[in-house]
Amino acid sequence: VRGSLRKIATSAKPQDTVIFYFSGHGIIDGSARVVLCLQDTHKDNLGATGLTLQELLQTLETCPAQQQMVWLDACHSGGMTLFSAKGDKKIESPTSELVNLLRQRAAKSKGFY
Repeated sequence: VRGSLRKIATSAKPQDTVIFYFSGHGIIDGSARVVLCLQDTHKDNLGATGLTLQELLQTLETCPAQQQMVWLDACHSGGMTLFSAKGDKKIESPTSELVNLLRQRAAKSKGFY
């Protein structure tokens, strides 16, 4: 996934539209990072085996495509518990935090949705 994403980001032209669609499990780890779980993601090594939203957004920031869309269909199940950044408070629904993060990114770029 990372290799394909980098390839798309580096080969896109300014007039292109890049759409990133993800459907699968998504969680917030103990460091409050949003992680998209890939086929071989391991709960005990999320940063290395999952795709963090930060990594996705950083890759897209280097992409010259002036129109970019990130479409996430990520649920929070599969026995993965969600905790706050301190790890002391269970997060019932991190969706609003995720949406706020994406809105902040969209506000920085005219063509990001």
